[in-house]
Amino acid sequence: MTNSLLPAAIVEAWDLADVRVRKLEGGFSGAAIYHCRHRDGSETALRCWPSGTAAERVAEVQRVVGEARRRGCGLVPQIIETRTHTTLVTLADRHWEHSQWMPGEPCSPSDDPQHLESAVRLAAAAVGQFHAAVRQLGTRSDLSAAVVQRCERLAAAEQWLQQPPLATDGARWPAWLIRVDGVLRAAWPRHQHRLQAGLAAARSQRTNVQYVLRDCHHAHILFDAPGTTVSGLIDFDALRVDTPATDLARLVHSFAALSRPQPGIIGGPSEDPPIQSGRTLSSWRRWVEDDLWGAAVAGIREHCSFTDQQCELARLIADSTTLLSLVNWATWASSNPPHRANTLPGAEAVRNRVEQLSRFAINYLT
Repeated sequence: MTNSLLPAAIVEAWDLADVRVRKLEGGFSGAAIYHCRHRDGSETALRCWPSGTAAERVAEVQRVVGEARRRGCGLVPQIIETRTHTTLVTLADRHWEHSQWMPGEPCSPSDDPQHLESAVRLAAAAVGQFHAAVRQLGTRSDLSAAVVQRCERLAAAEQWLQQPPLATDGARWPAWLIRVDGVLRAAWPRHQHRLQAGLAAARSQRTNVQYVLRDCHHAHILFDAPGTTVSGLIDFDALRVDTPATDLARLVHSFAALSRPQPGIIGGPSEDPPIQSGRTLSSWRRWVEDDLWGAAVAGIREHCSFTDQQCELARLIADSTTLLSLVNWATWASSNPPHRANTLPGAEAVRNRVEQLSRFAINYLT
Protein backbone atom coordinates (compact mmCIF):
# COMPACT_ATOMS: atom_id res chain seq x y z
CA MET A 1 0.00 0.00 0.00
CA THR A 2 1.07 3.61 -0.46
CA ASN A 3 0.81 6.79 1.49
CA SER A 4 -2.56 7.52 -0.14
CA LEU A 5 -3.87 6.13 3.16
CA LEU A 6 -2.61 9.26 4.90
CA PRO A 7 -3.89 12.84 4.91
CA ALA A 8 -1.81 15.13 2.72
CA ALA A 9 -0.85 17.29 5.70
CA ILE A 10 0.70 14.27 7.44
CA VAL A 11 2.61 13.26 4.33
CA GLU A 12 3.93 16.79 4.04
CA ALA A 13 4.80 17.17 7.73
CA TRP A 14 7.11 14.16 7.83
CA ASP A 15 8.07 13.95 4.14
CA LEU A 16 6.38 10.60 3.56
CA ALA A 17 5.71 10.93 -0.18
CA ASP A 18 7.91 7.95 -1.13
CA VAL A 19 7.01 5.73 1.80
CA ARG A 20 4.98 2.54 1.69
CA VAL A 21 2.28 2.67 4.35
CA ARG A 22 0.17 -0.11 5.81
CA LYS A 23 -2.61 0.45 8.33
CA LEU A 24 -2.46 -2.00 11.23
CA GLU A 25 -5.32 -3.53 13.13
CA GLY A 26 -6.07 -1.18 16.01
CA GLY A 27 -6.33 -2.07 19.65
CA PHE A 28 -9.07 -1.07 22.07
CA SER A 29 -8.04 2.55 22.62
CA GLY A 30 -9.38 3.89 19.33
CA ALA A 31 -5.96 4.93 18.04
CA ALA A 32 -5.01 4.34 14.41
CA ILE A 33 -1.54 2.86 13.79
CA TYR A 34 0.35 2.81 10.49
CA HIS A 35 3.53 0.93 9.60
CA CYS A 36 5.83 2.93 7.32
CA ARG A 37 8.61 1.38 5.23
CA HIS A 38 11.03 3.91 3.78
CA ARG A 39 13.02 3.61 0.58
CA ASP A 40 16.24 2.98 2.52
CA GLY A 41 14.61 -0.02 4.24
CA SER A 42 14.08 1.68 7.59
CA GLU A 43 10.74 1.40 9.38
CA THR A 44 8.74 3.89 11.39
CA ALA A 45 5.28 4.10 12.97
CA LEU A 46 2.59 6.74 12.60
CA ARG A 47 0.01 7.01 15.36
CA CYS A 48 -3.24 8.93 15.24
CA TRP A 49 -4.35 9.30 18.86
CA PRO A 50 -7.96 8.53 19.81
CA SER A 51 -10.50 11.26 19.24
CA GLY A 52 -10.88 13.49 22.27
CA THR A 53 -7.31 13.07 23.50
CA ALA A 54 -5.98 16.45 24.61
CA ALA A 55 -2.77 17.78 23.08
CA GLU A 56 -1.46 18.30 26.62
CA ARG A 57 -1.95 14.61 27.30
CA VAL A 58 0.01 13.60 24.20
CA ALA A 59 2.76 16.04 25.16
CA GLU A 60 2.92 14.50 28.65
CA VAL A 61 3.36 11.00 27.26
CA GLN A 62 5.99 12.17 24.78
CA ARG A 63 7.87 13.96 27.56
CA VAL A 64 7.98 10.83 29.75
CA VAL A 65 8.91 8.49 26.90
CA GLY A 66 11.56 10.95 25.73
CA GLU A 67 13.01 11.12 29.25
CA ALA A 68 13.19 7.33 29.37
CA ARG A 69 15.27 7.29 26.17
CA ARG A 70 17.52 10.09 27.36
CA ARG A 71 18.16 8.12 30.54
CA GLY A 72 19.27 5.07 28.58
CA CYS A 73 16.05 3.05 28.12
CA GLY A 74 16.31 2.18 24.44
CA LEU A 75 13.26 -0.08 24.68
CA VAL A 76 10.90 2.84 24.09
CA PRO A 77 10.61 4.47 20.64
CA GLN A 78 12.35 7.64 19.56
CA ILE A 79 9.86 10.37 18.63
CA ILE A 80 10.53 11.83 15.15
CA GLU A 81 10.16 15.56 14.59
CA THR A 82 8.36 17.12 11.65
CA ARG A 83 10.08 19.32 9.07
CA THR A 84 9.27 22.27 11.34
CA HIS A 85 10.74 20.55 14.40
CA THR A 86 7.49 19.73 16.19
CA THR A 87 6.47 16.30 17.44
CA LEU A 88 2.72 16.64 16.94
CA VAL A 89 0.39 17.46 14.05
CA THR A 90 -3.29 18.11 14.73
CA LEU A 91 -5.97 17.45 12.09
CA ALA A 92 -9.71 17.55 12.73
CA ASP A 93 -9.23 17.41 16.51
CA ARG A 94 -6.98 14.34 16.32
CA HIS A 95 -3.26 14.35 17.03
CA TRP A 96 -0.64 12.54 14.99
CA GLU A 97 2.87 11.51 15.98
CA HIS A 98 5.69 9.73 14.15
CA SER A 99 8.17 7.47 15.90
CA GLN A 100 10.73 4.73 15.54
CA TRP A 101 9.30 1.31 14.71
CA MET A 102 9.96 -1.14 17.55
CA PRO A 103 10.80 -4.61 16.20
CA GLY A 104 9.79 -7.94 17.66
CA GLU A 105 6.71 -9.91 18.59
CA PRO A 106 4.74 -10.42 21.82
CA CYS A 107 5.17 -13.64 23.75
CA SER A 108 2.88 -16.39 22.44
CA PRO A 109 0.72 -18.85 24.43
CA SER A 110 2.82 -21.75 25.67
CA ASP A 111 2.53 -25.05 27.50
CA ASP A 112 6.15 -24.72 28.70
CA PRO A 113 6.18 -23.16 32.19
CA GLN A 114 9.93 -22.48 32.11
CA HIS A 115 9.56 -20.53 28.87
CA LEU A 116 6.91 -18.29 30.45
CA GLU A 117 8.93 -17.83 33.63
CA SER A 118 11.90 -16.70 31.56
CA ALA A 119 9.71 -14.42 29.44
CA VAL A 120 8.02 -12.76 32.42
CA ARG A 121 11.37 -12.17 34.13
CA LEU A 122 12.73 -10.50 31.00
CA ALA A 123 9.54 -8.47 30.63
CA ALA A 124 9.61 -7.37 34.27
CA ALA A 125 13.26 -6.38 33.94
CA ALA A 126 12.35 -4.24 30.93
CA VAL A 127 9.55 -2.56 32.89
CA GLY A 128 11.96 -2.03 35.79
CA GLN A 129 14.41 -0.41 33.41
CA PHE A 130 11.68 2.00 32.32
CA HIS A 131 10.76 2.75 35.96
CA ALA A 132 14.37 3.49 36.82
CA ALA A 133 14.79 5.76 33.79
CA VAL A 134 11.75 7.95 34.50
CA ARG A 135 12.22 8.14 38.26
CA GLN A 136 14.10 11.40 37.70
CA LEU A 137 10.78 12.99 36.77
CA GLY A 138 9.80 12.71 40.40
CA THR A 139 8.69 10.23 43.05
CA ARG A 140 6.60 10.91 46.10
CA SER A 141 4.73 9.17 48.88
CA ASP A 142 1.02 9.22 48.10
CA LEU A 143 -2.11 7.13 47.84
CA SER A 144 -2.24 4.75 44.89
CA ALA A 145 -4.77 5.85 42.28
CA ALA A 146 -5.07 2.21 41.20
CA VAL A 147 -6.16 1.18 44.70
CA VAL A 148 -8.63 4.06 45.04
CA GLN A 149 -10.17 3.29 41.65
CA ARG A 150 -10.52 -0.40 42.43
CA CYS A 151 -12.27 0.35 45.71
CA GLU A 152 -14.81 2.40 43.78
CA ARG A 153 -15.18 -0.21 41.05
CA LEU A 154 -15.90 -2.96 43.58
CA ALA A 155 -19.15 -1.16 44.37
CA ALA A 156 -20.04 -1.17 40.67
CA ALA A 157 -19.26 -4.90 40.52
CA GLU A 158 -21.67 -5.56 43.38
CA GLN A 159 -24.40 -3.72 41.49
CA TRP A 160 -23.77 -5.86 38.42
CA LEU A 161 -23.97 -9.09 40.40
CA GLN A 162 -27.25 -8.07 42.01
CA GLN A 163 -28.86 -8.29 38.57
CA PRO A 164 -30.24 -11.61 37.27
CA PRO A 165 -27.64 -13.83 35.58
CA LEU A 166 -27.49 -13.42 31.82
CA ALA A 167 -28.12 -17.15 31.50
CA THR A 168 -31.71 -16.60 32.66
CA ASP A 169 -32.31 -15.02 29.25
CA GLY A 170 -29.68 -16.95 27.37
CA ALA A 171 -31.31 -16.66 23.97
CA ARG A 172 -30.62 -12.92 23.94
CA TRP A 173 -26.85 -13.04 24.55
CA PRO A 174 -23.85 -14.68 22.86
CA ALA A 175 -22.45 -17.74 24.62
CA TRP A 176 -19.11 -16.07 25.41
CA LEU A 177 -20.81 -13.26 27.31
CA ILE A 178 -22.89 -15.73 29.31
CA ARG A 179 -19.70 -17.60 30.22
CA VAL A 180 -18.07 -14.38 31.43
CA ASP A 181 -21.06 -13.65 33.63
CA GLY A 182 -20.94 -17.20 35.00
CA VAL A 183 -17.25 -16.95 35.88
CA LEU A 184 -17.88 -13.69 37.71
CA ARG A 185 -20.69 -15.18 39.77
CA ALA A 186 -18.57 -18.21 40.65
CA ALA A 187 -15.47 -16.24 41.64
CA TRP A 188 -17.01 -13.26 43.41
CA PRO A 189 -18.27 -15.02 46.58
CA ARG A 190 -14.87 -16.66 47.07
CA HIS A 191 -12.87 -13.43 46.92
CA GLN A 192 -15.24 -10.56 47.72
CA HIS A 193 -14.39 -10.09 51.39
CA ARG A 194 -10.64 -10.65 50.94
CA LEU A 195 -10.40 -8.11 48.15
CA GLN A 196 -12.63 -5.57 49.86
CA ALA A 197 -10.67 -5.78 53.10
CA GLY A 198 -7.29 -5.73 51.38
CA LEU A 199 -8.11 -2.77 49.17
CA ALA A 200 -9.68 -0.84 52.05
CA ALA A 201 -6.49 -1.29 54.08
CA ALA A 202 -4.28 -0.36 51.12
CA ARG A 203 -6.39 2.72 50.44
CA SER A 204 -5.37 4.19 53.78
CA GLN A 205 -1.66 3.63 53.24
CA ARG A 206 0.77 5.82 51.33
CA THR A 207 3.22 4.23 48.96
CA ASN A 208 5.89 5.43 46.54
CA VAL A 209 4.37 6.64 43.28
CA GLN A 210 5.99 7.74 40.01
CA TYR A 211 5.31 7.53 36.28
CA VAL A 212 4.39 3.94 35.37
CA LEU A 213 2.97 2.24 32.26
CA ARG A 214 -0.27 0.96 33.86
CA ASP A 215 -1.07 -1.34 30.92
CA CYS A 216 1.70 -3.93 30.97
CA HIS A 217 -0.26 -6.39 28.86
CA HIS A 218 1.91 -9.04 27.24
CA ALA A 219 0.96 -7.69 23.79
CA HIS A 220 2.74 -4.42 24.61
CA ILE A 221 6.09 -6.07 25.36
CA LEU A 222 8.00 -7.20 22.28
CA PHE A 223 10.64 -9.92 22.12
CA ASP A 224 13.27 -10.57 19.47
CA ALA A 225 12.85 -13.54 17.14
CA PRO A 226 14.59 -16.12 19.39
CA GLY A 227 12.57 -14.87 22.34
CA THR A 228 15.65 -14.37 24.47
CA THR A 229 15.58 -10.59 24.92
CA VAL A 230 12.99 -7.82 25.08
CA SER A 231 13.22 -5.63 21.98
CA GLY A 232 10.65 -2.96 22.76
CA LEU A 233 7.87 -1.51 24.89
CA ILE A 234 4.87 -0.05 23.05
CA ASP A 235 1.50 1.60 23.69
CA PHE A 236 1.71 4.31 26.32
CA ASP A 237 -1.95 5.38 26.35
CA ALA A 238 -2.40 4.47 30.02
CA LEU A 239 0.85 5.99 31.30
CA ARG A 240 0.24 7.89 34.55
CA VAL A 241 1.67 8.49 38.01
CA ASP A 242 0.92 5.51 40.25
CA THR A 243 2.59 2.73 42.21
CA PRO A 244 5.01 0.47 40.29
CA ALA A 245 3.04 -2.42 41.81
CA THR A 246 0.34 -1.67 39.23
CA ASP A 247 2.68 -2.59 36.38
CA LEU A 248 3.83 -5.86 37.94
CA ALA A 249 0.24 -6.85 38.71
CA ARG A 250 -0.84 -6.40 35.10
CA LEU A 251 2.28 -8.09 33.81
CA VAL A 252 2.09 -11.30 35.84
CA HIS A 253 -1.57 -12.10 35.24
CA SER A 254 -1.26 -11.25 31.55
CA PHE A 255 1.60 -13.72 31.14
CA ALA A 256 -0.14 -16.30 33.34
CA ALA A 257 -3.09 -16.17 30.96
CA LEU A 258 -0.73 -17.34 28.19
CA SER A 259 -0.22 -20.69 29.92
CA ARG A 260 -2.45 -23.62 29.01
CA PRO A 261 -3.53 -25.89 31.86
CA GLN A 262 -5.35 -29.08 30.98
CA PRO A 263 -8.70 -28.09 29.46
CA GLY A 264 -10.38 -31.19 30.82
CA ILE A 265 -9.76 -29.95 34.36
CA ILE A 266 -10.78 -26.34 33.94
CA GLY A 267 -13.24 -26.36 31.08
CA GLY A 268 -10.92 -24.60 28.65
CA PRO A 269 -11.57 -24.67 24.89
CA SER A 270 -11.18 -28.08 23.33
CA GLU A 271 -8.72 -26.78 20.76
CA ASP A 272 -6.17 -25.94 23.46
CA PRO A 273 -3.66 -28.80 23.75
CA PRO A 274 -3.11 -30.32 27.19
CA ILE A 275 -0.10 -29.04 29.05
CA GLN A 276 2.89 -31.28 28.34
CA SER A 277 3.98 -31.69 31.94
CA GLY A 278 0.56 -32.94 33.02
CA ARG A 279 0.27 -30.48 35.91
CA THR A 280 -2.94 -30.50 37.90
CA LEU A 281 -4.93 -27.35 38.41
CA SER A 282 -3.70 -26.93 41.99
CA SER A 283 -0.07 -27.25 40.95
CA TRP A 284 -0.71 -24.78 38.13
CA ARG A 285 -2.02 -22.27 40.66
CA ARG A 286 1.04 -22.80 42.84
CA TRP A 287 3.21 -22.28 39.78
CA VAL A 288 1.54 -18.90 39.14
CA GLU A 289 1.68 -17.85 42.80
CA ASP A 290 5.25 -18.97 43.46
CA ASP A 291 7.30 -19.43 40.30
CA LEU A 292 5.76 -16.92 37.90
CA TRP A 293 5.43 -14.19 40.53
CA GLY A 294 8.91 -14.97 41.80
CA ALA A 295 10.39 -14.63 38.31
CA ALA A 296 8.64 -11.30 37.78
CA VAL A 297 9.79 -9.86 41.12
CA ALA A 298 13.36 -10.98 40.44
CA GLY A 299 13.19 -9.31 37.03
CA ILE A 300 11.95 -5.93 38.20
CA ARG A 301 14.52 -5.91 41.03
CA GLU A 302 17.32 -6.09 38.46
CA HIS A 303 16.83 -2.38 37.80
CA CYS A 304 15.00 -0.84 40.74
CA SER A 305 13.95 -1.35 44.32
CA PHE A 306 10.75 -3.32 44.77
CA THR A 307 9.87 -4.03 48.39
CA ASP A 308 7.99 -6.96 49.86
CA GLN A 309 5.17 -4.54 50.67
CA GLN A 310 4.97 -3.60 47.00
CA CYS A 311 4.90 -7.31 46.12
CA GLU A 312 1.85 -7.84 48.33
CA LEU A 313 0.17 -4.76 46.90
CA ALA A 314 0.84 -6.01 43.37
CA ARG A 315 -0.82 -9.36 44.13
CA LEU A 316 -3.86 -7.58 45.58
CA ILE A 317 -4.15 -5.30 42.58
CA ALA A 318 -3.73 -8.26 40.20
CA ASP A 319 -6.51 -10.36 41.75
CA SER A 320 -8.95 -7.46 41.93
CA THR A 321 -8.11 -6.33 38.39
CA THR A 322 -8.87 -9.75 36.94
CA LEU A 323 -12.39 -9.74 38.37
CA LEU A 324 -13.05 -6.07 37.72
CA SER A 325 -11.86 -6.34 34.12
CA LEU A 326 -14.44 -9.05 33.53
CA VAL A 327 -17.10 -6.80 35.02
CA ASN A 328 -16.03 -3.96 32.73
CA TRP A 329 -16.12 -6.10 29.60
CA ALA A 330 -19.44 -7.70 30.54
CA THR A 331 -20.95 -4.29 31.21
CA TRP A 332 -19.62 -2.94 27.92
CA ALA A 333 -20.96 -5.85 25.87
CA SER A 334 -24.33 -6.09 27.58
CA SER A 335 -24.95 -2.34 27.40
CA ASN A 336 -25.44 -2.73 23.65
CA PRO A 337 -28.49 -4.34 22.06
CA PRO A 338 -28.10 -8.13 22.18
CA HIS A 339 -28.17 -8.51 18.41
CA ARG A 340 -25.15 -6.18 18.18
CA ALA A 341 -23.02 -7.95 20.79
CA ASN A 342 -21.14 -9.85 18.09
CA THR A 343 -21.23 -7.16 15.40
CA LEU A 344 -19.82 -4.08 17.13
CA PRO A 345 -16.52 -2.72 15.74
CA GLY A 346 -13.73 -4.78 17.24
CA ALA A 347 -16.18 -7.31 18.67
CA GLU A 348 -14.10 -10.31 17.60
CA ALA A 349 -10.95 -8.93 19.23
CA VAL A 350 -12.94 -8.13 22.36
CA ARG A 351 -14.39 -11.64 22.49
CA ASN A 352 -10.95 -13.23 22.13
CA ARG A 353 -9.44 -11.01 24.83
CA VAL A 354 -12.33 -11.57 27.22
CA GLU A 355 -12.45 -15.33 26.72
CA GLN A 356 -8.73 -15.56 27.45
CA LEU A 357 -9.25 -13.48 30.58
CA SER A 358 -12.25 -15.52 31.72
CA ARG A 359 -10.37 -18.81 31.22
CA PHE A 360 -7.58 -17.50 33.40
CA ALA A 361 -10.07 -16.28 36.02
CA ILE A 362 -11.87 -19.61 36.28
CA ASN A 363 -8.51 -21.39 36.56
CA TYR A 364 -7.06 -19.08 39.13
CA LEU A 365 -9.95 -17.73 41.15
CA THR A 366 -12.63 -20.43 41.28
